[in-house]
Amino acid sequence: MDKLSSLLTSLEPGSDRLAALEAVKPALSTLSRQELVDGLRDVSLLPVFDCLNGGEPSLIQAACSVLQHLLGFTDPALVLERYGGLMVHGLVHQDENVVLLILKQMSRCILDDELALLVIQRDMVRPVL
Repeated sequence: MDKLSSLLTSLEPGSDRLAALEAVKPALSTLSRQELVDGLRDVSLLPVFDCLNGGEPSLIQAACSVLQHLLGFTDPALVLERYGGLMVHGLVHQDENVVLLILKQMSRCILDDELALLVIQRDMVRPVL
């Protein structure tokens, strides 16, 4: 998990963010599913979300791929709590891969009645409608 944390913190503008993102999945292969689930509670994915704003298609695609993978191991309640605001912005992103990523995450969230109400209360569905 230390390797993953290190890679994610290295995603600063001006660094080789594409190379760092491409190194994430191989770093994950050394971890069990439970280690990922437990470890992602303490890791911020904000640097990966920030890569979605880079404008460079290859960087956006790599960030979408990494987020899709990592968010799949993250509790939907935690995804909504930590990244709900970013998800709203992602719904109006010019890259359809970002919109698709966000819609998939929202679909995970709305499977739970309490989270579905939270999505509605936070007005997260307005950009979709």
